[in-house]
Amino acid sequence: MRLVQILKAGELRIAEGPVPAPGPGEVLIRMGAAGICGSDVHYFFEGRNGPFPVREPFTPGHEASGIVAALGEGVDGLEIGGKAAIHPGLPCGVCPACRAGRENLCGGGIFYGSAARFPHLVGFFRDAIVVAARQVVAVADDSPASLAELAVSEPLAVALHALRRAGSVLGRRVLVTGAGPIGLLAAAAARAGGAQEVAVTDLSPAALERAASFTDGPRVNAAADQGFFAGRQRGFDIAFEASGSPRALETCIACIVSGGTVVQVGTLPPRTEVPTQEILFREISYLGSQRFTGEFMDAVALIARRRIDVQPLITHSLPLDQAERALVLARDPHASAKVQLVGNV
Repeated sequence: MRLVQILKAGELRIAEGPVPAPGPGEVLIRMGAAGICGSDVHYFFEGRNGPFPVREPFTPGHEASGIVAALGEGVDGLEIGGKAAIHPGLPCGVCPACRAGRENLCGGGIFYGSAARFPHLVGFFRDAIVVAARQVVAVADDSPASLAELAVSEPLAVALHALRRAGSVLGRRVLVTGAGPIGLLAAAAARAGGAQEVAVTDLSPAALERAASFTDGPRVNAAADQGFFAGRQRGFDIAFEASGSPRALETCIACIVSGGTVVQVGTLPPRTEVPTQEILFREISYLGSQRFTGEFMDAVALIARRRIDVQPLITHSLPLDQAERALVLARDPHASAKVQLVGNV
């Protein structure tokens, strides 16, 4: 089988390896689609993601779907040939965070496609992979959702967790800064959750054009339409910062009502200045949002029933052996939203 291996910054290869066999409690998945995330782009172009460098040939990827190909001993509830989404994490289950139901904060679990540990944790940019049965979320045969759509379950779960952190959006006015995949999915989830208005901002006209599929609210060019922000000072109940831009965070805090909530979803530079006095005096709730917990199951169900239509997000689908081209496309927000590598299923 083929697998993508990043060797160092700007260099990868398509390697060949044996198809693994599932052990007890495990499942072999033939990969259908695997989405490229910003972390995968960092690994390729910079040779690291944040503080975690690539120290050995490394297969990234943590957004995937596929077909169940083989079952290990003791696995029940899954059918060979069935469609499935793959949860990329395996929390330890025993740490204080896990016991409190916050598995996303587990310090002892594993997350596929991550260089945070050494040896690195293998990811989903490959033709087949063995995972624990509890990572596999089966999808009914009569679901209209394609494998490409199901591979968006992981980023949708990130967006759903951010909404959960914010509380109910029903009847609320919502601002999303950043029209990348997470921002667009947050906008779609807020609209599905009954928000009165969902406004999306970005610097890219192409990204804002794509946002029309996810919100019927204002779509604002943050560079060209400063008048919008001046007119909406303290005008939103909830803001999701999904761009990773310090300037966008300033916009969120300036545009949120007193007593409102700002949820940080994008990754900001580590020493970003935050207007703490405004947060204090106006009692703004400023919350972080890290990955997801049970929202993964919710995301799969929403996509499987097309309660949230993620098809407009998928702009490019390329075969595995074009991984370098796919990563270049994924790096350019003007040219792409969600780029996926597809397997031979």
